[in-house]
Amino acid sequence: MSYPEKVKAGAKSYAIYLLAKRDYFRYDLEAKLMGKYPDKKIIEDIIDELQKKGYVNDDDMAKSYVSSHRKYGRVKLEFELMR
Repeated sequence: MSYPEKVKAGAKSYAIYLLAKRDYFRYDLEAKLMGKYPDKKIIEDIIDELQKKGYVNDDDMAKSYVSSHRKYGRVKLEFELMR
């Protein structure tokens, strides 16, 4: 196994570990992985693969976020989701 394959395997394992603890928006998961594995191409490939499998879904995450933050008004929710 070459070095890039080891890095990709480690990054994928870490991504699955993070997703097992809680759901992430694609952007947040990418930022978290980039902090530990700075190869953007590998991170994008992993997140694309996880999206195809249904582990990362921004639409479902947004619905969950809105339902768990009912105390916020429409404007604040829009702002937080756009952020």
